[in-house]
Amino acid sequence: MSPLEILLLSGALALAGLAKGVTGMGLPLFATPILAAVLGPRTAVVVMSIPIFVANLLLLIEGRDALPVLRAIWPIALAGAAGVLIGLNLLVRIDQNVLSLVIAALVVLVLARGDRVLGDDPAALRVRILGPVLGAISGVLMGTTSIASPVVAGYFHALRLAPRDFVVALALLFQILGTVQVLGLWRLGEYDGEILRIAVLTLAPMIVTLMVGMRLRRRLDSALFRRVISGFLVLSALVLAWQGLRGLGVL
Repeated sequence: MSPLEILLLSGALALAGLAKGVTGMGLPLFATPILAAVLGPRTAVVVMSIPIFVANLLLLIEGRDALPVLRAIWPIALAGAAGVLIGLNLLVRIDQNVLSLVIAALVVLVLARGDRVLGDDPAALRVRILGPVLGAISGVLMGTTSIASPVVAGYFHALRLAPRDFVVALALLFQILGTVQVLGLWRLGEYDGEILRIAVLTLAPMIVTLMVGMRLRRRLDSALFRRVISGFLVLSALVLAWQGLRGLGVL
């Protein structure tokens, strides 16, 4: 890669790391499209698997006191892990522009109807059914695009989780899915010296801004955090819709 490309990738990871630190999501959303423009979609997914794994690990270390949230999300995680395996096998078969539009539509649907569908009882049957369904969809999307958090984040947002629980739930879920993804890519022989070199180069700017984002999040109260998440999910849907339509030649 040229120095300009390295600078571009570092800037993308720095911005994405800040978003990840504040909201618990956004790393692949902002970074993967830029990496894909430089490296190609398939290589971008493989490269991003490593920064995603590291970022979620750091968020879990920060929020380790909230790890009992695993009891509430393990069905979602199991469904998501199965989805990742399916997604890895679909990586070269599905148009990622179409997937971007699918993700955007799902985010809008969850934002518009999530509160009404889930209601106020987190133990309700519809909540327990919808969680694994969205987990499986997120897993497939993670395996094919590395971008999955907006879908399941909309679900956690509708459940009105506290800021720390929200971030830890996302980090824990995607660390489980990320582990499956990394192992699957390794078994498929996708990690070579060049991939690892690029991934390592992206880590430093991402880690620095991730830490900054984590500090900013601690200053947000629950109401403001929910507004930030709502705004971020809307932005996610707009970015994904634009990427998909542009990639399909509509825009």
